[in-house]
Amino acid sequence: MNPTEAQTDTLASSPAPELSPEVLATLTEIGEEVNASLDLDEVLARTAALIKRHIDYEIFGVLMFEGDGSYLKHRLQT
Repeated sequence: MNPTEAQTDTLASSPAPELSPEVLATLTEIGEEVNASLDLDEVLARTAALIKRHIDYEIFGVLMFEGDGSYLKHRLQT
C-alpha cells in the first residue's frame, strides 16, 4: 500500500526525529556489517543482534521479496 500525496506531504513537512548517539552508533555498525559480508544470513543475524540493544524483542523476523516480487520468503527469525 503506497502512501497518499497528503501523507507524503505531511511526512516531508514534519521535523526529523532526534536520534541518540547510541542509536546512531548502532546504525553505523549495521552499515559496516552490510559492507563486511556477502553472506546475507550472517548480515541479517548480526543486524538482529545489534537491534536487540535498543528494542527488547521476543521475536524478530525478516521477510524478503522473491522472484518477481509477488511473494515473500521468510529469511530470518530469532
